[in-house]
Amino acid sequence: MAKRSMFVGLDVHKESIDISLAEEGRDGEVRHYGVITGDLEALAKVVRVLRMPDRRLRFVYEAGPCGFGIHRYLTAQGAGELTAIYIPTADDEALRDLVRAREDAVGLSTQAKHRLKAFLLRQGRRYPGRAGWTQPYRRWLADLSVPLAPQHIALQEYPDTIDETERRLERLTEQLRQLTPTWRWAPVVDALQALRGVSFVTAVGLVAEIGDIRRFQHPRELMAFLGLVPSEYSSGPSVRRGGITKAGNPHARRLLAEAAWAYQGVPRLGRQMLYRQEALPKPICDIAWKAQLRLTARFRRLVARGNAKPKVATAIARELTGFIWAIAREVPTPAAKIPGDQVRRVGGIAARWRTLEVVMDIGTIDTSAPRARQLRDEPQSGRYSTRGYQQRQPSLKRGVADQTDLKNEAHDKSVLKRTQQR
Repeated sequence: MAKRSMFVGLDVHKESIDISLAEEGRDGEVRHYGVITGDLEALAKVVRVLRMPDRRLRFVYEAGPCGFGIHRYLTAQGAGELTAIYIPTADDEALRDLVRAREDAVGLSTQAKHRLKAFLLRQGRRYPGRAGWTQPYRRWLADLSVPLAPQHIALQEYPDTIDETERRLERLTEQLRQLTPTWRWAPVVDALQALRGVSFVTAVGLVAEIGDIRRFQHPRELMAFLGLVPSEYSSGPSVRRGGITKAGNPHARRLLAEAAWAYQGVPRLGRQMLYRQEALPKPICDIAWKAQLRLTARFRRLVARGNAKPKVATAIARELTGFIWAIAREVPTPAAKIPGDQVRRVGGIAARWRTLEVVMDIGTIDTSAPRARQLRDEPQSGRYSTRGYQQRQPSLKRGVADQTDLKNEAHDKSVLKRTQQR
């Protein structure tokens, strides 16, 4: 006997869930079920009441600010769904929360600096040099004095607040650097840093907000997801397009807009860029160079036409999205997470390209030894090998590797050899 579907609509709020039911078919009955509390225990009772042997439950609710707990619970219960959005894993969502916490810390630091500048402006104090939070500017702040005691206290508290927010920002950034190497999307984060204007913070923020970039079949889909495509007001033969839709993820769109300003200059590979690219496969570096050539030329051409620079930066951000999509497609599929597995960083970029290779070719490896040295010294081969990696070996001549790594080189080689023999 075929099961009939019942659609369960959930209007999820902070303290309550409003439920409506709709039977299958155009003429199916639609009715209001009721309002329950917003916890999973109350929802579980509703699911038990609605379940029947000849009924298939399909749940649909708007993705709002209450997270994905309801989705994960219903999926675990075997419930169906309508067209689903991309649901991040618990680990992905956790790292995204850390990225957003850092973003909030940046906002608080900016607000604290603006408040201090507003206070100085009210007192008629203006920095004689170039305004910026440099050491000379901070020394100038330390030498300031005001006539009244309450104002002096305020002058002391404002910089203290700034120092506190900056320390918090440093802590969060350091935690991101420590946790990202063990994340399943860490190879994508490293690969995106081959692009000009995409630092570690920008790369991890983009991947955390977007998730699996490869789920988009075409770069235009990713551009639309980020709200970087023109809005449409067309009717019949009349075609009218406006500004970008801004319908996508605002966090990722802001990161892309900031990265786009780096393409104002001429194409070049500076020291930092070479440092970030030295452990990456050649195809990824070639895409990054192609992006530089195209986007710098396009930035100059659009500015020469008289377009405002913010508008040009938005156009560049849209095209930069296409190169991000192309680089993400070059990264091997993440391997299954190995308990206790850790990746040590070499030359500023984690050498994970052979990490994936070793995991898939020989299965279990000795995680007690420094992985980065294993993978650098003994090239692996197999049908999962990463293209072009052999042409770009990580360099240890920049003083990044410590003396322990150098002393353990012979030991690491022997560990990897014994692992391969198993």
